[in-house]
Parts: sequence; C-alpha cells; structure tokens
Amino acid sequence: MHKKIQIYTTKIIVKRFTLIITLILFVQKIHLVAGQIEKGYEALSIYDYFKAKKIFYSLIKKKNSSAYYGLSLIYFRKDNPFHQLDSALKYAVAGANLLRNENKEYQFQNFQINSVSFSNLIDSSTLLLMQQIKPLYSVHKLNHLLQRSYSASPNIRKDLINLRDEIEWDKALSYAKSDSTIQFILTHPLSVYIKEALQQRDIQIFNEQTAPKTETSYFNFITKNPNSQMLNSAYRELFEIFKKNEDKGGLKKFVHAFPNSPYFEKAWKFLFSLSVKTFNTDELQLFLSENPEFPFKNSILKELELNKIILIPYFDSEFYGFITENGNKKIHCMYESAQAFSEGLSVVSKNDSTFFINKENEIAFNEIYEEAFSFHNGLAPVKQNKQWHLINRQGIKLHSFEEIYELSDGIYVFKSNEKYGAIDQYGKIILEPQFNKLGYFKNGFAYYSVGSKYGFVSKEGSVYKADFSWISDFDDNKQAIIKKDNLYGIIHASGKIILEPQFDQIQKCKNQIYLLVKNYQYGFYHGSDCYLSEIKYEYKLEFPIQYYCNGNYLRLNQNNNSTIVNLNGKVIAETGALDEVNFFSNGLMRVKKKNKFGYVDKKLNITIPYKFTEAEDFEDSLAIVKLKDDNLIINTKGQTIYQTKEKIEKINANYFFIGDEEKTLIDANGKEFLKGIDFFEIYNKKTLIITLSSGQIKLLNL
Repeated sequence: MHKKIQIYTTKIIVKRFTLIITLILFVQKIHLVAGQIEKGYEALSIYDYFKAKKIFYSLIKKKNSSAYYGLSLIYFRKDNPFHQLDSALKYAVAGANLLRNENKEYQFQNFQINSVSFSNLIDSSTLLLMQQIKPLYSVHKLNHLLQRSYSASPNIRKDLINLRDEIEWDKALSYAKSDSTIQFILTHPLSVYIKEALQQRDIQIFNEQTAPKTETSYFNFITKNPNSQMLNSAYRELFEIFKKNEDKGGLKKFVHAFPNSPYFEKAWKFLFSLSVKTFNTDELQLFLSENPEFPFKNSILKELELNKIILIPYFDSEFYGFITENGNKKIHCMYESAQAFSEGLSVVSKNDSTFFINKENEIAFNEIYEEAFSFHNGLAPVKQNKQWHLINRQGIKLHSFEEIYELSDGIYVFKSNEKYGAIDQYGKIILEPQFNKLGYFKNGFAYYSVGSKYGFVSKEGSVYKADFSWISDFDDNKQAIIKKDNLYGIIHASGKIILEPQFDQIQKCKNQIYLLVKNYQYGFYHGSDCYLSEIKYEYKLEFPIQYYCNGNYLRLNQNNNSTIVNLNGKVIAETGALDEVNFFSNGLMRVKKKNKFGYVDKKLNITIPYKFTEAEDFEDSLAIVKLKDDNLIINTKGQTIYQTKEKIEKINANYFFIGDEEKTLIDANGKEFLKGIDFFEIYNKKTLIITLSSGQIKLLNL
C-alpha cells in the first residue's frame, strides 16, 4: 500500500515538473518572439529594410500580428526595393484579422500597432491600388481588389464599386444594345448608374424594335411596351408617318387605336385638313357622316378659315388692338393688354376682365376670367372665381388647381392641396403634387424643394433626391450649379457631381464655361471636366460675368493688370501700357489708352487709332463710337458709316434708330430708311412695328 502511494506521488511530481518546464519554455519563446519583433522594429526605425523584412518574415508562420504589420509597412513604403502594394494589402488584412483575435494593442519603438493603424494601412493600400488600376480600365482587377480589400472602410469600397460600375456601364453603353444594358441592370440593381441605365434600356429597346421605322414596327412597340418612357416618341413617329404620307386611313386607325396619345387631337385635325379641302357643304357632310366622333364639329371649320389671316398685336401708346401684315388695323385698339393669337384665339383684358377673342373680335366660350394664358396643343390655363382650371378648345374645364403657371418647356407647374406638381402640355399629370416648391422646367428639368432641401426632377417624372440648399436651372448641356453647406458645385442631370461643392461662388458664362470663386480669387472651369485656369486671380463682385468671359476669351486680373487669354491659356493681350483691354469681336479688340478708345487686330496692331471718347465692341462688323460731340457708326476699317449728334440705338444687324423722341431709321449702310417715327415695337423678335408721326403703320421683317 505504501509502495503504491509512493509511485503515485512520483507521477504527480513528474507531471508538475514537466508542466513547469513547458511553461518556462513557452514564456522564453514569447520573450524570444517579442525580442525578435523589437529588433525588427528597431531595424525598421533606422530604415534597415533588409534586416527588418528578414525578421518579420521569419515570424509570419508564428501568426504574430505585429510581424504582419511590420511586413505590410515595408511593402507599403516606396523608399525600399520591396515596395509592392499587393503584398502590403495582403499582410495588412491578414494582420488585422490576427489582431482582432489577440484583442490587444502593441507598441514597438515609435510604431503603434492597433486596429486603427491596420485600418489606415488597409485603406491607404487600397486607395493607391485603385489609382493604379483606374487607368487600366479593368473590371477584373477592380473585382479582385474588392475581394482582397473586404475590410477597407465603407467609403473606399463604395468608390471602388462605383468605379467598377462606371467601367461596366461604359462598356454596356459601347455595345449600344438593350441586352447589354438589361444585363447591367440585373447584375447591378443598386448602382449609381441604375436610373441612367433604365432610361437607356427604354431608348435602346425603342430603337431596336422600331429600326424598320415602319407603321407596323411602331404599332408593335406601342402594344408591347405600354409603360416605356419612349411611348410618346413612338406615337410621334407613327403620327409623322401618316402625316408625311397623307394617309387618311392610317390617321383614322391612329385616333381609334390610341385615344390617350398626345397626338390624338393633332391626328384628328390633320385628318380633317386632308379630307376637307374646299369647305363646301357636300364635303363637310361627307366627312362628318364618316367621322361622327370628330371632336371639333362646331368650331374647327370657322377657325381653319380664320387661321389664314395673320394678325399682330399693336399698341397705339394707350390701348392694344391688332393689325394685318400690311399694317392695316383689323381690330380697333381697345384692350388694356393683348397677347399674340395662338391656335386661333388671343387673350385680351379690358376693365379688369380677361377673355379670349377670335380673329373676328368675338368673345370665345362666352366666358370671362380673372386671368388666362394662351392656348397650346388645345389647352389653356384660366382663373375663374379664384380657382385655376385647364380648359380645352371648346372651353371645357379638364383639371382644377389652386394655382397653375404658364407653359415652360412643354410643362405646366401647378399647386394642389398646398403642394406642387407638374402636368404636361397635353394634360397628363407627370408629377403628383408632392413638393413645397417646384420651379419652371427648362431644358427638361426643374428644381424642387422639400423642407429646406432642394433636388430636381425631369420632364419624364424622374425625381433626384433633395440634397442641396439651392440649385440653378439646368442648361442645354444638362448641367446646373448646386449649393451645399454654403459652398457651390456643379451637377449633371444624371445625378453625377461634376464639381464638388467647394467654391464660394460659381457663375455660368457662355459655351459651358464657369467662373469659380474661392477666397476672393477666381478662375475658370469647362463643364466637360477641365480647368481652364488656376484659381488665383483677383475677383471683384461689381463686374458682371460678361466682363470676365465672352465664351471664347477669358479675362485674368492680377496685380492691377488685366490679361486676355484664349481657352487654351495663350495670352492674347494685357493692359501693360494700355488703360483697358477687352475681348475680340469681329476680329478687333477695343482698347483704351490715355482715356481714348481705339481698336487693334489679333496681332495687336493699331487698326483704328485712339481717338474716341466712348466706344462699343464691334458687332455684325459695325460699332457705335463717340468722337467729340458726335456719335458715329463705323466699320472694321474705321470708316464712318453714319455721323450725327443724335442718340444712336442698334435694333439688329441691319437697322439703327437715330434720335431720341422723333426717330429716323437707317440701314447698315447708313442709308436713311424712314423718318418721323413716333414709336416702335418689336414683335416676336422678328417683326419691327413702326408708327409714324402721320399715324401710318409700317412693318419691317428683322
């Protein structure tokens, strides 16, 4: 019994001794590893990359996060032969995973090793790799980087994904096929390009299915794609086919098949014009018997006859009336206001009442309104009993609103239940009332606001989120100026930020050029994503935008010196010995020296001497200048076309008015055209209406 106890006791002692030895060895091993890591970071701190790499690499198999960090740092740095970003990212990600399991922080020399330092290393490596891959335009490499940088920060991964999607979307666009676009939509449903892709898909399907451009192809497209954004385009093309071919059967088929088409009424009107030529009783009765559903039975015949007469609004210095193209008064001047005839009717006002008249001065619909706008596409907004309505050409009220604004870009903006929405020119609501504000549509888009934030919407009803404190109108390049956090930037209608909000002010110049202001200094930027100059020039708020840029040349002000450069930055002229330089116009530049104006050519040679006290730029090869007490019109050779002491007012390229009260009209050759002019109006930017002191009216095409 004692012997057994003795053997058992011996075994326990041996086990305990073995455990103690193991613990001692483990501690020694830890101290050994720690010592090696310390030596590695000592070497790294003095840039002995060969020794540091050798030490860290020997500890990799021991799964030590500090060794991984050191090795990743060596590969990340550019000042050694081991620089390799792929390896830097690989070891940083692996080390970060180990550190999470260790749940510790380390410090060797001046190197802090924790989750933040690993994250910074991963993010920095990922960003630099992305910059390397970007010029390669490789989706495969970006996807590979996304797989390896799964622990990078969300914003960086978002940039990676957006870059990949941009490349894939560009490739899908290059194929110009709907199946490629649909594949992109299916594989990238959350992409920032999804809205553009959905729009492009509809366009491509439309182009593919209607490629033959035949009646059948458009009918089939409309039937198969009732919700397509291109539906109205299909209606238009189909209507144009029937219109071009003067196909009465096709037009009749159209109005019966597509009563909701925006071209429904136009199709009826054109069918009528094809069927009724002489307006005799037999012809009219035949048309109405064949088309009992014709929507304009009672009024269209008379209107078609009256539409052959052209009447122009005329103001006799007190009231409005209408005159013919020959200047004969057709409707006596009796109205306080009068608009041009549109679709056979004019909006006039008298004694605080507004109504429509036809060309025989008859009141249409027997209705009086508080306000009214002109007819377009058979519809007009009117206000009656403090309520706005949209009426058709028969005067029937189709829609009612709290407010509705004049047609802009084919869209009416309206207010209902204290919210704003939009309706198209054919009476179809494209945006339900949902906004606190909604601006006029221009170039296909309008701003809106919800609360204090602004976004924008398209004519098709697409809504871009409200993310700005202000947004301008969109220009014809589908770009707008935005304001966010009191700074300005530029956005494209696709939602892509062209220029991040970082400027104190942005102004739009001509030809897609923008003036950028930052810290009272300015420069220029082109909307195609190109800086035209540095932002370092002295900005003065009192000068208009035309002073800085005319669309072809830029003015750069610095150290009280004004320099004119072209869009490539080439210096064209600078003040120097001159008091003032300006932009070239008609090949000449207006300059000022010793308080006298003259003109120089593009080589800065004096072509017209410094002698004018006042001068304007050349336009249409003529300029108005002042010499002593005389006003002159000169040509680009400096020759005097006309000289007078009276005021000279340019009308257009061909005509000038001379005088202040009773005027004389001269042409571009200085020839007196009309004398004794009491007053004039310009109608529709095309017709000059002149009233002579004799009371005679003259019309002149501009």
